[in-house]
Amino acid sequence: MKSDLGILIEVLLIVLFSVFMTACAYDGSGGFIESWESSSIKTYVPADLSIVQADAGYWFLGDTVSSFPECGPTPQRAEIFMHNGSKALRLTSNETKTGGCADNVWVAFFDASTVGPLNYNKGFFIPITNTTHISFEEEGELLNPQQHGAGRNCILPPCFDNISLLLEDNHGNVLAYVLQRYPDATPNEDYSFYREIFLDPDEGLYDRNLFDDFSSIPTFNPNGAQVTSIQFKVYEHGWGIIDDINISDSN
Repeated sequence: MKSDLGILIEVLLIVLFSVFMTACAYDGSGGFIESWESSSIKTYVPADLSIVQADAGYWFLGDTVSSFPECGPTPQRAEIFMHNGSKALRLTSNETKTGGCADNVWVAFFDASTVGPLNYNKGFFIPITNTTHISFEEEGELLNPQQHGAGRNCILPPCFDNISLLLEDNHGNVLAYVLQRYPDATPNEDYSFYREIFLDPDEGLYDRNLFDDFSSIPTFNPNGAQVTSIQFKVYEHGWGIIDDINISDSN
């Protein structure tokens, strides 16, 4: 039987955890900053619920291979490691041993308060105003990038091997900042709710007016617009490093 002291300690831990999770609830004020400095240096493997705990909250790690046992064990990885004197996130997409599988890997940040008991990123959203900017650092490399259909023949654009940062708003519009990519790729403009913006893959440091970029999407509605998810992905074989994601009002 537990002692009174043991029960008291458990209650205190539950209260402290609840306070911590409430403090981490994100209401969009003050901007969004992710630099991974509070993350543990380690390698993560996609699984049923793989989570990278970081400065802004919890990033969910996923891939396609893990959903198809016939592809064999997933070779995809995420790492928190020291890079240029600070911590950063690296995603690596490797080829499966069986071949012919969709070799991709991503991390995604969104309100997942209904996933599991921990209220992950509860209340997350970022208002999009005409002075909202996004900046981030990125570098990466693709190995022999290929085209994968075009236009509406592609189920999930970008329709070519790429490393991209994607943002979705509260109306289902998707903005893709495409970095490393298939050399002959052209931006997909076949979907009214989706736009790709090709960035110089060698620039390394990026700063964009997020409102202007979302406004390039035909169905974008600026009234009450909010970012509701952020995703960084590598598709297919290669690696990408992302750091210092900052989304905030420039005023």
